[in-house]
Amino acid sequence: ISGTSYAKEPMGLRGLIDDGTYVATLHGVNRTTYPIFASTIIGSASVPVGALSADVIMRGLDVAEQRGGGNIDLFACHHAVRRAYLQLMNDDRRYVGGDLSAPDAGTKAAKGRNMTFGGIEIEVDKYADYDVFYGIDTSTLVRFVEVPGEWINDDGAILRPVGVGATFTDEWEAAYRIWQNFHNEYPNKSFKLEGVTSTKVVVHVD
Repeated sequence: ISGTSYAKEPMGLRGLIDDGTYVATLHGVNRTTYPIFASTIIGSASVPVGALSADVIMRGLDVAEQRGGGNIDLFACHHAVRRAYLQLMNDDRRYVGGDLSAPDAGTKAAKGRNMTFGGIEIEVDKYADYDVFYGIDTSTLVRFVEVPGEWINDDGAILRPVGVGATFTDEWEAAYRIWQNFHNEYPNKSFKLEGVTSTKVVVHVD
């Protein structure tokens, strides 16, 4: 394990936008001692947000603005949470178009385009947390890079034969590494909704 990237990955959104539940000390700063490093979290595992609503999203926006002067310019979530968001508008959607004999019940999300809330884009990612909706002030996010990317060459060779001893084959492998980390200078400018009710689809990647 010591020769792998285990526990050495860059900090992700779960830690960058948090109140200390998952990451109590963000890059040396204790979130209890310095509340400016604690994000607004609405809901939890024990008291989930439940059904997503425009009101709870606005609550996150309002509290982030009141606590830290946050200007949320991006939302992020998993595909399942986006579908929960789309359900908010099902009753209000009207099937109109050039040919009313062939109405279209879908949205621009069907073509992979981002939906919006109040003009703010909702970015989806298959690696995002289940049942979580992030409100992000991207002006507070910073990326520190020590090595932008390189093939590991610590002993004068990039390619190494696959196998050990007499089991070598005509195969070669190389490893690529990036030394970087992500930081949030003002976590109190962002918010997170936890425990959003959504329907997950298990996808097996071949």
